[in-house]
Amino acid sequence: MRTVILRRGLVALFAAAVTFGAITQAQALSSHEGVLRIGYQKYGTLVLLKAKGTLEKRLAAQGVDVQWTEFPGGPQLLEGLNVGSIDFGVTGETPPVFAQAAGADLLYVAYEPPAPHSEAILVPKDSPIKTVQGLKGKKVVLNKGSNVHYLLVRALEDAGLKYTDIQTVFLPPADARAAFERGSVDAWVIWDPYQAAAEQQLQARTLRDGQGIVDNHQFYLATKPYAQKNPEVIKTLVEEVRAVGEWSKANPEDVTKQVSPLLGLPADITLISMKRQGYGALFLTPEVVAAQQKIADSFYQLKLIPKQLSIKDVIWTPPAAVAEKIEQVRTKAAKLDRTVRFGIRLHVIVRETNAEAWQAADRLISHLDDETIARAQAPLARFDSVGQQRMAALHGGSRDNLEVSPNLWAGVGLVRGGAGTALVGDGPTEAARVKEYADLGIDTFIFSGYPHLEESYRVAQLLFPHLDIERPELPQGANDILPKAASRS
Repeated sequence: MRTVILRRGLVALFAAAVTFGAITQAQALSSHEGVLRIGYQKYGTLVLLKAKGTLEKRLAAQGVDVQWTEFPGGPQLLEGLNVGSIDFGVTGETPPVFAQAAGADLLYVAYEPPAPHSEAILVPKDSPIKTVQGLKGKKVVLNKGSNVHYLLVRALEDAGLKYTDIQTVFLPPADARAAFERGSVDAWVIWDPYQAAAEQQLQARTLRDGQGIVDNHQFYLATKPYAQKNPEVIKTLVEEVRAVGEWSKANPEDVTKQVSPLLGLPADITLISMKRQGYGALFLTPEVVAAQQKIADSFYQLKLIPKQLSIKDVIWTPPAAVAEKIEQVRTKAAKLDRTVRFGIRLHVIVRETNAEAWQAADRLISHLDDETIARAQAPLARFDSVGQQRMAALHGGSRDNLEVSPNLWAGVGLVRGGAGTALVGDGPTEAARVKEYADLGIDTFIFSGYPHLEESYRVAQLLFPHLDIERPELPQGANDILPKAASRS
């Protein structure tokens, strides 16, 4: 009976995929102003967020409605992002790599802590295969492009086997389980809750899980246009995901009661899955980006994706990263009964239009050649400053893709240590970015520009009129302290 219950749940998931396939691209690309469309799978934090309804309440205050769409797996969900049928979703490590390689216009927004035990290579309970080496020449079934695809690659590599040493069979979870039960495949690479269900219902044996070879992060992703246009919505969404995750980590039994009926699984199986999951969404760090780059490089070397990828180019960075830092410092200060204030240092390139501002940014580095940039970066690379390391990670020593966040340009950091990012745009656009930082808790802004005097005038004339700031009166007789030549001009 328990197996029948699971199968019904899997059939429902598969049916969702078929239904999704019927969505036309014309429908997907239609206008959805004032709506956040979230794609989710029947596991993880988004399921709980949907059940709680707290996100809908918070976004209602911003005039935003929430729509939810279910998908059977990460690859299908990211196809939804790619064609524009959803704005935001969560998947494992591998699907975003395949999606980026296929040209999907997405951004990594946040990630969950590692959960290496929540995916595994399974074999039937009476299988003669005892180690990963025993998979040589065998049929292994998995969902192509899913998080477990990288687990398989790494497990084979760790066992001294090549990817071509096995026969891969690509099937979605429902069909993969059926093939596994029939004995038409020798092993199944799968994730929770399917993994826990197979372990408990079929007594499937774990050949190897992710411990020691993969992190198995879950990534929250958004379409680039939506994230850039709606940073406040994305920030609110991540805050709610994090809050639900922290509650879930502290209350696994309560989580199980809510999720078990959604999965169509017994509570004991659901509890196993919930305890193996990672909770507490965080904005991406350079270390996580580097780990994801390693996954992309591996798939390119295996010719599973057609081109090399640069993960750092599709990361949603400040103000998201600034929000994370502020929250961490405030939490630590509160434990000491202290309050703190925050400031930010930015260069400014402001012009009458956005196009003129970006042209000015390009001119600023137009005379730099690769050798000059390399010479400037060499001593900076020796610094143990974490801030300098993060600055270097934004541009990577290259002039390609220097817009690291909407209107935030990393070009200055190519040849300058310390603060190396600049706001680029017209007055209203830059004012909007400043307001985003202010809304996060930044109350002091230190601006500079090149050349100093000329950019100071532009900031005063083009940016300040759009900012809600107090302008101090000049002291009486201010001109008396100016150089004579300047006072006569």
